[in-house]
Amino acid sequence: MIRGGALELSDSIAIIIIAGLLSLLPVVILLWIYYVRERQPTVRGATMARFFALGMLCVALAVALERAVYTLWKTLSPTTSNVFFIEGISFSHLPSLVPAMVVSFGVIALIEESVRYLVMRLSFDRTQDFDQLIDSIQYGFVLGLGFAFVENTLYFLRLFQSLDFDTLVVVFFLRFLISTVGHMAFGGVMGYCLGMARVFPAERRVFLRRAFLFPWLMHGFFDGLLTVQLSFYTVLLLVIPLFMFWTWFQDERMFELHVLRGRRLRFPVASRKRDIVPPRLHVVEVLPNMKSCPNCYSTIGEQEKICLSCGMRFHRRGTQPLLPFLSQEP
Repeated sequence: MIRGGALELSDSIAIIIIAGLLSLLPVVILLWIYYVRERQPTVRGATMARFFALGMLCVALAVALERAVYTLWKTLSPTTSNVFFIEGISFSHLPSLVPAMVVSFGVIALIEESVRYLVMRLSFDRTQDFDQLIDSIQYGFVLGLGFAFVENTLYFLRLFQSLDFDTLVVVFFLRFLISTVGHMAFGGVMGYCLGMARVFPAERRVFLRRAFLFPWLMHGFFDGLLTVQLSFYTVLLLVIPLFMFWTWFQDERMFELHVLRGRRLRFPVASRKRDIVPPRLHVVEVLPNMKSCPNCYSTIGEQEKICLSCGMRFHRRGTQPLLPFLSQEP
């Protein structure tokens, strides 16, 4: 009995390790594509690891809420509670299709995106490691990957328990190609909207609403299409955000500095090395003993004539007249 128990325990540990490795493979590949291969990452690895752990925590909260909703649904309507487990429904079967869509949009997508939104918003508002819009997108990516890692592991453990290895192969590629990318896309869109809300305070409420609404709709259609076995259209649904991410990573405006040393800049500054050519209207007078830029409050040298943070040009009062400085070409 002891040997049998030890064997069963070792088998269980091996199954958990295998399920974790299968779930970790797509996560590692996507992290390498969007973060590790960068020569100069825009955010620290410790912050990325924290958001990844928060994504894993979101799964526990979402599963607890979904089980509570299922228990309540089963108590109120036992005949329709089986829609929580149906994965293939025909369009012609409306009695099952309508409750399945309610579950996709009103239960699964609503709960998971609500939990992810609350956790990410609270964590994002408290992080100091944010100065570019690309940072918020990467935070959303890694939080979604942490969510997908735990969720995929739970799926694989369930399949190992049933010893259905044929289904395991199919599910592996579905989780690899669709689910993991889907959660990454939902988190990336949410992170972008939260970043825009922080950069543009005047439109903060608008972007905060979009941070929840867009991922919720995407997640609802994602689960709904999988429920009716339209995986091809699910892939097309994910192509749209993936194309958006590709254009964002090519857009230098995503890499402009909006925050410097904890202060929000009035004018974003390119973080990549290139010549700054500020407009002439930014030339101002400053006192000889001023140590900070009058626009972005960053430290300036005594002999500097241009702020390297925001691009404002200035001259020190009493050192040279303003008019000759304005006559020079930038």
